Amino acid sequence: MGVRRHMSVSEFSRRRAFAASVSLAALAMASAAAPALAQEACGPVAEGVVTCDEADAPFPQGIAYSTSEDLTVVVEDGLTVAPDAGVAGVILSSEGSVTLQAGGADVVANGASAIFAAGSDDMTIVVDDAAATGDYGRGIDTFTFWGDTEIVADSVSTSGRDALGITA
Repeated sequence: MGVRRHMSVSEFSRRRAFAASVSLAALAMASAAAPALAQEACGPVAEGVVTCDEADAPFPQGIAYSTSEDLTVVVEDGLTVAPDAGVAGVILSSEGSVTLQAGGADVVANGASAIFAAGSDDMTIVVDDAAATGDYGRGIDTFTFWGDTEIVADSVSTSGRDALGITA
């Protein structure tokens, strides 16, 4: 006979609160970033994975994905995500883990965050260069309730009043 695990009311409430907060955070970033965010700029998520390649570029409205499953977004080497002014470069949210594999790519934002990722499990952000210019910009900004965060970047730079390089 197997062991059944029952979710307590407080655990259920925390999970609902988390799901709501991730959705609200992504919505807030999206609405602050631009009037029209490019949801699924690289096509639909297939089995938790999406790949952005040369055919998807340029990314004038950035790259944005939100899902209830683990999410991995791969940006092919040599690409630069440099959206219009005021638009975040990459926004990812998941009720599971979030991985951005952009080790040979650059993400640049003017007047917004270069990379924002939120999820309930582990965060892995790999990028060549992340740069944000303008007041309050952030180079790489991650949020997770229960997971670990790993950030690997060749360089992260910001300029402007109250700009932050990495928040995790």
